[in-house]
Amino acid sequence: MFDYSKYLLVSDIDGTALIAGKPVPEVNIQAINEFIAKGGRFTICTGRGSKSASAFTKLINLKEPAIICNGTCVYDYSKDEVIFKQSLPSLATDIVKKFMNKFPLIGVEVVKEPNVYICNMSQTAIDHLSHRNMVYEEKPIDEIGDGLSKVVFICKTSDKDEVDKYLADSLKDEKDIEFLWTNDHLVELVPAHASKAVGLSKLCEAI
Repeated sequence: MFDYSKYLLVSDIDGTALIAGKPVPEVNIQAINEFIAKGGRFTICTGRGSKSASAFTKLINLKEPAIICNGTCVYDYSKDEVIFKQSLPSLATDIVKKFMNKFPLIGVEVVKEPNVYICNMSQTAIDHLSHRNMVYEEKPIDEIGDGLSKVVFICKTSDKDEVDKYLADSLKDEKDIEFLWTNDHLVELVPAHASKAVGLSKLCEAI
């Protein structure tokens, strides 16, 4: 008899378990819950924060901690507890302020687990938030404080080359912050060396 308990299945959400902006396919929910019911271990590894990801996790019998915020955080939904977290250094606030001065029409989303803030609203931000059904609060970056999980700049596709060059130049001497494009219009500031692979390693240590 196949022993499902020997396996941990880890899945992304957007583009894998579901297509953003559309309901989770019922067949996916059934397959995941059947895998868990047979003793398999399942969790998610996503760029979303805990609140945004919960729209998916509530549909499944999730027992294992989840990797969220592109690996900067491992969160246990069953205990409502963060078991691993990396944060951006305090200088990230100044970097975001300079970015907004340079690109006033680009939306800025800040995740400080478990909350999501919009520091600069734009049409691209409105579309992004609506597409992912995100719960957020508008707040100036100076009022959020330290301990940021990540920052998301919500661009137009046509902005990508200019934004990429600006961030590469601005962060070339920063050892504690990295940036990565998660698609052709979203670019994130994350703690240096943060990744989904690191999050997975920390998850395995925890379970």
